[in-house]
Amino acid sequence: MKRIFISHSSSDKAFYAEHLVKALNNSLGKDKIVFDAHTFEEGAKINLEISEWIEKTDLFVLLLSNKALESEWVQKEIMQSEFLELSNPDEERIFPIIIDPNINHEDNRIPEWLKQYNIRMITSPKKAARQIISRAVEISWMINPRIKEKNNLYVGRNDKMEEFEDRMDNFNSARPNILIASGINSIGRRSFLKRGLIKIDVIKESYSMPILVLDGHQSIENLILSIEDLGYSNINTENLMTKTIEEKIDIAYQILLDVNNSKDIILIEDEGAIVSHYRELTPWFVELSKKIAKSGEFNDVVLCIASKYKPMYKLLYSLPNIFSLQIDELSKKDRSRLLMRYSKLIGLNINNEDLESISNYLTGLPEEVFFSAEVAKAEGIHYLKENTDIITNFGDDKVIILLSEYNDDEVALQILKLISLFDFISIETLNNLLNKEKKYLKYIEKFLAGGICSFIGSRSEYLIMNTAIKNYFSRQHLKLNKEFEQNVSTFVKSSMETKDTYFDYADRTFIFQQKLKLSSEISDEMLIPSFYLKTMKDLYDSKSNDKDVIQLADKVLEASTFLDPYILSEIRFYLCSALARQKLNRFNEEIRHINGAQHNFLYGFYYRHIGNYEKAIDRLLSSLDEYPNYAQAKRELVLLYNKTENYEKAFDMAKENYENNRSNEYHIHAYYQVLSYERSSRFSVDEKKPIMEKLLKDIEIIPSDKAKNMYLIMSAQYELYMNDNIEGAEVFVEKADNLFPDSIYVLLFKIDFFEKTGNLRGLESVLKSMNKFNSKNSSYYTDFVKCKIFIEALKGNQGNANSLINKINLNERAKKALRNKVQGIMKVEI
Repeated sequence: MKRIFISHSSSDKAFYAEHLVKALNNSLGKDKIVFDAHTFEEGAKINLEISEWIEKTDLFVLLLSNKALESEWVQKEIMQSEFLELSNPDEERIFPIIIDPNINHEDNRIPEWLKQYNIRMITSPKKAARQIISRAVEISWMINPRIKEKNNLYVGRNDKMEEFEDRMDNFNSARPNILIASGINSIGRRSFLKRGLIKIDVIKESYSMPILVLDGHQSIENLILSIEDLGYSNINTENLMTKTIEEKIDIAYQILLDVNNSKDIILIEDEGAIVSHYRELTPWFVELSKKIAKSGEFNDVVLCIASKYKPMYKLLYSLPNIFSLQIDELSKKDRSRLLMRYSKLIGLNINNEDLESISNYLTGLPEEVFFSAEVAKAEGIHYLKENTDIITNFGDDKVIILLSEYNDDEVALQILKLISLFDFISIETLNNLLNKEKKYLKYIEKFLAGGICSFIGSRSEYLIMNTAIKNYFSRQHLKLNKEFEQNVSTFVKSSMETKDTYFDYADRTFIFQQKLKLSSEISDEMLIPSFYLKTMKDLYDSKSNDKDVIQLADKVLEASTFLDPYILSEIRFYLCSALARQKLNRFNEEIRHINGAQHNFLYGFYYRHIGNYEKAIDRLLSSLDEYPNYAQAKRELVLLYNKTENYEKAFDMAKENYENNRSNEYHIHAYYQVLSYERSSRFSVDEKKPIMEKLLKDIEIIPSDKAKNMYLIMSAQYELYMNDNIEGAEVFVEKADNLFPDSIYVLLFKIDFFEKTGNLRGLESVLKSMNKFNSKNSSYYTDFVKCKIFIEALKGNQGNANSLINKINLNERAKKALRNKVQGIMKVEI
C-alpha cells in the first residue's frame, strides 16, 4: 500500500478530518496518510506539491461538505485527482464521503464524473476510517473487475418488468416505499430490483445500493444496527435489549428517514427476518411500514428486499406502500442470451449450435449459466457437451460442485472455514486474520468469482459467504489450523481488552458471541437478542454445550417482554431442545410456551431421546399434519423409522430429504441406511447398487471427519449387504475403528456385523463399549439391548433373548423382526 490522500476543508478539520486521520494513523501509520496538518511543508499548499502527492496516492479520499465544495483548494484537488479516475478506471481509487447532512450525492457542485461513485453520508469518522482501510485493502488485492461486470449482467423477464413499471408509474396510487422481490437464492432478485429502479429513473446505472443481510435468527435490532453501521445516522442505539418494540420501531423509522433524506435506497437480502418461512411479514416490520406510509415524509423507495420467501398476498392488501413480485427462473430464450453475454465477458467463443445445445440443459438459474460457461472455458465446449450431467446436477449438487476444486486444497478449506465463522466479515479484519499475506488473497478472488462469497455493505466493505456453503461448513466441524486459530484468538482477546468501544457491526457480532460463549462480562447496553440466539444455536449445534444453551436462554428471557415474538419463539425452541437432549423434567414446563407444529415436534424430539419411540413417532406425525413441509420433523421420522426397522416408511422421506440437500452427510447417511436394510420388493439388489454407489461418491468428497467416518461404515455395509463380502466389510470396519474408535456409527455397525458373522466375542466387546448407554433415558438404549439380545442368542439362551425382546420399547412389528433375527441365529423356532 502506498498512501491515502485526505482532501478536506480546513473548516471540517476539528470536527471530522482530524478524528478520521487519528483513526487511520492508529491502523496504518502516520507515513501512509497525506493530510496537510502533518504532511505538507509549513505555509500554503501549492499546485505542484498537490500534484506530486496525488501521483503517489493509492486512494484519494474526499470529505464533502458545504465548506469543502466552496473551497478553492478542495476544488483544485478534485480536478487534479481526476487523473486517478482516468488512469485507473477499473480500480475506483476515488473515495468521496459526505460529512455534512445539508448536502447529498445529487448536489450540483459535485462534478458529474465524480457522481458515478457511491457517494454516501458517513457521520462517524471511525466508521469512515474502517471503510477507507477496507477500500485500500481491496485495491491492494487487485480484485478482478470482471466480478463486478458479471454482477451487473441482466437479461429478460420482460413480463415482470412491465408489471413493475405499471405499478411504480401508476399515478392513481402513491408510489411504494418498500419493494419485495421474492424467489430462491441466486435467481436474480437483486438484479431485477436494480434494473427496475433504473428503468423508472429512480437511480442511475452507476448507482449501487448498500447491501445488508438479515437471517431468520435476526430481528429489528439487527436492522437498526446494520443501517447505523452504514454511517447515515448518529441516533443512540444503545440498550436495545430493554427498549419496547414500539421504541425500536421509532428508532428504525428515524434511521430510515435519514437514509431517505440522503436519497439512498437500502437493499436487504432477507433469509427469514422480514418475511418468515410461514410467508408472513413479521409484526414489527408491518408496523414500521405503516409508520413510513402514514408519515408522508418518505418521497420515494427507501427499502428493496430480496426475500427468500414469498409474502402472502392477503397480508399486503392493507399495506399499499409495499409492492411485491415473485422472480421465477429465466425463460429458455433468456438463458441463451445470458449464456452468450457471459461467454463474451470471459472470452469464451461459442457458436449458435453449441449455444442451443448447452441451453437445452439449463434450468433457468443465472448462477447455473455462469457455472456452465466457466466449465466450458476451462475444459472446452466439447467436454461440457459430453458431460451434460454437470449442468443438470448443478441445482441439486450446487455446494459439492462449487467446492469440488478445493477438496484437496487445505489452504482454501482453512480460509473458507475462517470466513464461515463470521456472519459477515470486513475486508480489513479478514486481511488482518490472513496476516496480510498475498499468498492467501488469491483465494478471495476465486471465491468471489465462483459465487462462494460476495460483497455487501455500503461500498462492498464486507465479505459474506453463500448461505448454503456456510451451513455446510458449520456441519463439518472442521478445525482451524494453528495459525488461523491463534489469529482469531488474538483478535478476540485484543478486542476484549481495548478501551476503544468502537467496532463495526460485523466485528461486534462476532466478538460479542465469543464473549457470550466464554461467559465473559459484557455491558448490557451493547447486547441485542440475536447475539444470544446465534450463540445458543452455535453451542447447541456443537452438541456438547446444552447447559450453556440453557443458561443463555434463561439470561435473555429476563427481557422477554421486549423481544420480537419470532425471536422469543426461537429462543424457547433452542431452550426446549437442549432440555430434551439433557432429558430434564423442566422440559415439560417450558414446552407449554410453544404452540403448533413446533410443540409436537419438540415432544417427538424429547420422546426419542428418552427412548419412547412410539410416542415420538406419533408426535412427529402430528407436527407434519399441522405443517406438511416441516423438514426437521421429516429428518427425525427417518431416524426413528430406521431405529424401529420400519424401512418402507422411512424410504420416501429419506429420499426426499436427500434430494433437497445432497451435500448434507446426515441425509446421505439416512437414505443409505434405508437402502441397506430395506427388504421389500420395491428394489432388487441390482437396482439399489447404482443409487448406493452414488451416495458413497457424494459423501466421500465431503471434507470432514464425520463424513469420512460415515463413508467407511457405509462402504462396509455395501460390502456386507450388497456383495456378501465379509472380508471386504471387515477391512473398512478396521479402518473406521482405528480412525474413530469411540464413534457411535462404528459401534452400531459392529452390532450388525458381529451378529451376521456370529462373532460372540466381538459382540461382548461392543456391549462393554456401549455400557454408557445402559439407561432407558439414553438415545441408544435400544441398540444396547439389541446387542445383549444377540449375545444371549449366540449363547443359546432363548428364554433370556425373548425376555429382553418383550421388555424393549419397540412396536410389535419391530419386535417380530428381532425375533426372526434371533431365530436365524439359534436356528430354532421361537
